Amino acid sequence: MPSSDYITQNLMPGEQVVAVTRMHPRVLVGPAIVLGVALLLVLIGLIVGRDGVLFIVFGGGVALVGLLLGLALQVERATTECSCTDRRILIKTGFLTTQLREMPLTKVEALRVDQGLLGKIFGFGTLVLTGSGGTRRTCKNIEEPFEFYKHVQVQVALAQKAR
Repeated sequence: MPSSDYITQNLMPGEQVVAVTRMHPRVLVGPAIVLGVALLLVLIGLIVGRDGVLFIVFGGGVALVGLLLGLALQVERATTECSCTDRRILIKTGFLTTQLREMPLTKVEALRVDQGLLGKIFGFGTLVLTGSGGTRRTCKNIEEPFEFYKHVQVQVALAQKAR
């Protein structure tokens, strides 16, 4: 997967992107469930008729909440990226305000992948990087965390060997 223009614009001279990952679409499942329940309430209200106005109003409010939550998570998903270069790990988040956090590969002391049963089934998880001094960087809910982990491991080994 190609990196974003933002990451590309913030590379050092001669630095190359090795791997990129993004948030998994599974973050949208919660809002989809809320929206489904809301639409079910509206449908029940419509079937009941005149006595179902409360169902329609409540269901409409819940649907609005589900839509807004889904939209917010979609924007977060579209604007969050974890990249590994041949020199550092970059974590870019945000749309209106952007944060770019980094950790040089030579400072990485430990890597951990957290992946539950659903993560194994659907291919998502969290990569936690611990750097010297206890610095932690987290790539949450990313697609194929073990693939990204392997790329980071290789680059960390190469960077530490070159020191």
